[in-house]
Amino acid sequence: VVCLSRSGGPRIQLGAPFVVGEILYDLDPVEPARDIQFDVTLRGVGVDDLGGADWGQTDTISLRRDSCAGLQVAGTSRTMWRNGTHRTATFTPTEAYPAVAVCLTRSADIPIAQIEGTFTISTVAYALSPAEPAAGIQFEVALSGISDFGASDAVSIRKDSCTGDPIPMAAPPTTAGTGATRTLTLIAGEGYPTAVVCLARGPRPIAAVGAPFSLLPSLNYHLPQAPAVGVQFD
Repeated sequence: VVCLSRSGGPRIQLGAPFVVGEILYDLDPVEPARDIQFDVTLRGVGVDDLGGADWGQTDTISLRRDSCAGLQVAGTSRTMWRNGTHRTATFTPTEAYPAVAVCLTRSADIPIAQIEGTFTISTVAYALSPAEPAAGIQFEVALSGISDFGASDAVSIRKDSCTGDPIPMAAPPTTAGTGATRTLTLIAGEGYPTAVVCLARGPRPIAAVGAPFSLLPSLNYHLPQAPAVGVQFD
């Protein structure tokens, strides 16, 4: 309620009461990770007198370290749009950080404000089993670092980068696991010196995970002489 008291006189109410709303944010995916695109959606702003959403074209969202007084998170690129009573920004961070603040600036003359508490930008990593995979032999690529892997998260192995050609397979690969681990099981049809692990989280752009690894060519053997029963050979 807006109240007015003139020269110490009684307070009088001006106009009708209004609501002071709370702005909240949602993350999609729920656990953001470095180099992987995610959305931040703000909600809680109501409608204006004309029945439209109160969000304005000057309302901007940024991600900062620790608080809204901190540095912006590196590598973020943002595309913002209005969706009814929601305001959404898309980010692709190039660094992980343990305490990321969601910050809102509603116009040039209104100070930046932090929305709710901080969240973590994690790092997705992979492990190979066996550690030195080779073409023609089954191996696994296990992803970890977040706990919200979904059934639609696709893992692939490509040449040089995630825009490169897929590594040819000797058999159809399989991907399994949700939650804290997502595992790709495969048999490569050929070796490659700079194989890259790539992850596509649902409809989002494909992203590289970790550094490239060497996929060895098909293993072979050599006999120095014809083996014979009862005679040692290597």
